[in-house]
Amino acid sequence: MTKLDWEIVSLLLRDAERKLDEIAGQLKVSTRTVKRRLNMMMKETAIFTMPMVDLRKTEGISYQLRVQSEQGKKSEVEKSVVAKIGDVIFRASDSQKGSVFGFTGANVAEGNDILEWVKQQPGVKSASMTIAERVVQVFDWIESEVERRARTIPVHEPSSERKMQETIGIRS
Repeated sequence: MTKLDWEIVSLLLRDAERKLDEIAGQLKVSTRTVKRRLNMMMKETAIFTMPMVDLRKTEGISYQLRVQSEQGKKSEVEKSVVAKIGDVIFRASDSQKGSVFGFTGANVAEGNDILEWVKQQPGVKSASMTIAERVVQVFDWIESEVERRARTIPVHEPSSERKMQETIGIRS
């Protein structure tokens, strides 16, 4: 990841719903650049959004369902999965084609039934599910690591000679 990537992650860490134009303004880059970098990080699974859920406050079995959709089918797949599950605790994207759903169920059989149903839906490439027994919060560590990387990764700027060549149109 680049220095800019780490700076974007740093800003989103405390406020994941921050608007892209705010981030762009703060980092002095275009909104398009921020969007492009976020999409690249999500495509490469360098980052994905995941809300923090306190499993001690949930009743039943806590599931995390990961679904990979076919190209252009993600939105309709997400709608059908949410409609089937009903009470979704969270929904997140882990890539342009991937989604993660958190929900609770009464028992393991209910979770297995939902997983098998999802696998049969049009537009679903693959699906898997895990039972979340506990979540270890590492927020403080992540925050300090992101800040460290944003500070220490050098910015690679073209040399003055290269800038001059680009200005006058000489290609190397």
